Amino acid sequence: MVKKRHIIKALALVFLTVAAATSMRAQFVEERTFVGPTIGLGIGGGLAYGLNGEYAMTENFGLIAGLGLSGFTEDFGGLGLTGSVPTIDYSLFMGYVGASYHFMPKKKFDPYFSLGIAYFSWDVTYRTSDGEETDPFQGFSSAYTSGIGFTGQIGARYHFSDVVSARVTLGYPMWVGLGVDVAFGGITSAAAAESTSTPTPASSDTSATLATKQKYKLYIGPYIAGKASIKTDVGEGMKTGVVFNVPPDFGVSITAPFGAGSNIGFGLQAGYATYGYQMKPESQANDSNTVNEMYSFINMFPHFNIGGFIIGVNFGFPSSGSTMTIKGDTVSMFGTFSADTAFDGDVTYDFNRDPVGPTYDPAKYLSTMVEFRIGGSIPIVSSDFGKLKINIMAGYTLNQLFETAGNYIGSYDIDGTDLKTLRLDESLNPQIPSLSIGIQYDFGIGL
Repeated sequence: MVKKRHIIKALALVFLTVAAATSMRAQFVEERTFVGPTIGLGIGGGLAYGLNGEYAMTENFGLIAGLGLSGFTEDFGGLGLTGSVPTIDYSLFMGYVGASYHFMPKKKFDPYFSLGIAYFSWDVTYRTSDGEETDPFQGFSSAYTSGIGFTGQIGARYHFSDVVSARVTLGYPMWVGLGVDVAFGGITSAAAAESTSTPTPASSDTSATLATKQKYKLYIGPYIAGKASIKTDVGEGMKTGVVFNVPPDFGVSITAPFGAGSNIGFGLQAGYATYGYQMKPESQANDSNTVNEMYSFINMFPHFNIGGFIIGVNFGFPSSGSTMTIKGDTVSMFGTFSADTAFDGDVTYDFNRDPVGPTYDPAKYLSTMVEFRIGGSIPIVSSDFGKLKINIMAGYTLNQLFETAGNYIGSYDIDGTDLKTLRLDESLNPQIPSLSIGIQYDFGIGL
């Protein structure tokens, strides 16, 4: 349950936001401030609420800050476990600061992305089946801890007027968010348009001359990116963690603008991409029992490029995989599940792991990946020869990682050491969120 003091803080900030919005203007221009509430879905699928602010330092770059509240509940009562099994209520309060980049400033449609650093404060309440609070150290320790972390969003505003804009975001820790912003400070869109609307005859002639000489260019070049990824859910008694892709993603990118000089076009990336996550026990984890799972794909990523705002669906075809402890030992994470019934009715459960050796091949269990991607491609150096860009991309796999959940040991829950409670949970077949940062050089080829 979200604490009352957190709710009071949020309501107070909303009141201050409304009270401050006395001189309100809109559209993303220099020295303008945007403030507004957000509602959406957060970690665990629960409702999330937030208050967000942004200050436009330049036409493209902004400073962001915000607060958020979210909560969700896990109920273990229907899993067939014996004894007093608790319901666990999680609540999260967070505050963050960061920076944003806007791809199409001074436009009604205003796509952007942001990265920041955040403080996460978790509260965990354990309740028995009769609703009474219980000791939080009865074997159901939380996989969530308070502390410093990172936050990131891909989003867009639509400016209805010089006062109000609507906002939609995708990211972490609020997976999906909808908000309304009010703006104040800076200059109005009418004033901005007045300063640039009427060119002199000389500039008109120059523009016309340049337009006649402008040729269509196709952009082709290499890219490389470092990526962090994680598993979405884990079974009882286990924790997950972030891993960084080794080797980095790399490949070739092609961008075809819709017209000569257009900043909107269709793109295709073809390359090699690696995803992964860490698996370790909730308690007594060490270098010998912490496993880094890494899975690589040959990927094809068709997408749209809207002024540097990238959105599309990536397709990954299994290539290779490794499951190795931090110590450097290969550990089998795949095999077959069996259940044997003795003459007295006792049932023995077991997971028969594939042997580690030359024939051990995690990639054979992988499914073809379908991944939603959204992000930005920011030019930092441009010339007649080409463009050097920084790429920032968020991804989320729409399907599960393995063809059959039952072949992956991470798909099983177990209560302590009692093998009779071993059970398959299809939802533990991973889906993977990721965030990558890299560089790309596009050679401009005139046609």
